[in-house]
Amino acid sequence: MTSTENNSNLETQTGEGLLGYYYNDKDFTNSAISKIDSTVDFAWGSGSPDSAIDSDTFSIRWQRTYNLETYR
Repeated sequence: MTSTENNSNLETQTGEGLLGYYYNDKDFTNSAISKIDSTVDFAWGSGSPDSAIDSDTFSIRWQRTYNLETYR
């Protein structure tokens, strides 16, 4: 799934997990894929998170939005 950080389908996620923005560089400028990760616990070894991403030059930013209610 190729997307950008403005993908409204992923940003309005429901359920468990964190929205991961995967970049094919170390400075978060070459967006490659976005996906929901149920956990942040990976062991890629010398591999990469996806075939669209080089194995030694990638970065990932995870995000999650919580809607909290106010109780009095």
